[in-house]
Amino acid sequence: MTKNEFDKKLTIEFEKRSVKEKNKILSYYDELFYDRLENGESEEEIIESFGSIEEIVLNVKKGEYSENVQSTTPTKPKTIKSRTAILIILACTFYIWLPVVLGAIVVIIGIFAALAAVFVSCWAISAGFIATGAISVVGIVFYFGINFAGGLYQFGVGLLLLSIGLIMVPLLIKMSKTIYNYGVNLYNVIVRKIKERK
Repeated sequence: MTKNEFDKKLTIEFEKRSVKEKNKILSYYDELFYDRLENGESEEEIIESFGSIEEIVLNVKKGEYSENVQSTTPTKPKTIKSRTAILIILACTFYIWLPVVLGAIVVIIGIFAALAAVFVSCWAISAGFIATGAISVVGIVFYFGINFAGGLYQFGVGLLLLSIGLIMVPLLIKMSKTIYNYGVNLYNVIVRKIKERK
């Protein structure tokens, strides 16, 4: 039986038997139903646990409806009022916590931006070493005709810069993978914590 069917049948039975405080009793069952639904029970299980319509009506006539339902169904403490209170407190004190939260976010973003800048600059330095070294090595053709010693010097410096740049590339690739893995792990931890809170 669905909730709507339960409500209709119960209302009809209450009207047939002239039950007083019909709306109050229906509200009571609504509250129990939604509390248990929030706890993960199915609609059919909840309605079934209330008992038959006839039993409910008889218990209401005897004045025992609340004891009967409460003894068979555990109720979850209300959290709506506490959530509302928390929202009201947050709304009234936003001028205090909002700058703190925004400041923390900006600091975290700043740290990540600084680390990213260092990382990008390392790649740029490596690319600069490789480009300068390659140009210097190729440029010795022009120097040898003019100054043999200067050409050798330029060739040596070019090879040195080229080798430094090439040595940096595998280190930067390894650093890139490490930073990526830490980022993925951090993301997974944050997502897991958010899911646990729900």
